[in-house]
Amino acid sequence: MRQANLKWTTLFRVFVRSLFIQTSWNFERLQNLGLFYMLLPGLRDIYGVSPPPDVCERHTSYFNTHPYMASLVAGCCLRMEEKVANREQLLVDVQTFKNMVIAPFAAMGDALFWGAIRPLAAVVALFFASQGSLWAPVVFLVLYNVPHLIFRGGGLALGYLQELRTIETVQRWKL
Repeated sequence: MRQANLKWTTLFRVFVRSLFIQTSWNFERLQNLGLFYMLLPGLRDIYGVSPPPDVCERHTSYFNTHPYMASLVAGCCLRMEEKVANREQLLVDVQTFKNMVIAPFAAMGDALFWGAIRPLAAVVALFFASQGSLWAPVVFLVLYNVPHLIFRGGGLALGYLQELRTIETVQRWKL
């Protein structure tokens, strides 16, 4: 396999696809197809037009985490897949890594986005509404979506650049 360093345009395509991670949610493997769809531009850059069946199988196995935290996992997976393609030694295989982080990342994402940012945005928007402002819904959408979009994009870049060190970085955030 060839040396592959993903271009930022490829990572941008992965970021855009991260917005659709839950569109193919299913009861058996939850977000697995969404993750695979998200990773596909990167996997095609790494392995060619048609990634090997074992790679496809690896990324269509069970996957479920907070949708905004999935970009962190995706970035790490893409960096790890580059190493797999170049036959480099991994500290932990890709599937084990995914299984290791999905539950903690889901809990952190729920606490941060559902438990902190969304209520804060709602309170600020309610203040605007109580003052008779018609801008209250826009205020809510901006206050909620700007942080989550920054987190998705930044999480993808962080995961890709730091690979497994991402776990240490996220632990330092104390979410």
